[in-house]
Amino acid sequence: MDTLTPWHRLFGIALTDLFTGRPWRVDVEKELALKSQRLDILMIERRLGAVADAGPAALAGLPDGLERLAAHNVLT
Repeated sequence: MDTLTPWHRLFGIALTDLFTGRPWRVDVEKELALKSQRLDILMIERRLGAVADAGPAALAGLPDGLERLAAHNVLT
């Protein structure tokens, strides 16, 4: 079968689900340039009004490497 698996999209959907109810918002394949280009990129942005220092409940269950999230985070 020649169908490619959309791994970046699936990863983005999984992280979107993981961050539901936490103080960050996840965007998948965000447009970051004036000239249209498709980037396999994921941005995690702290929601407006969320406290600057997320408590243990917001960070519980996150995979290794995501425990020190800033206001804006880019994963490629």
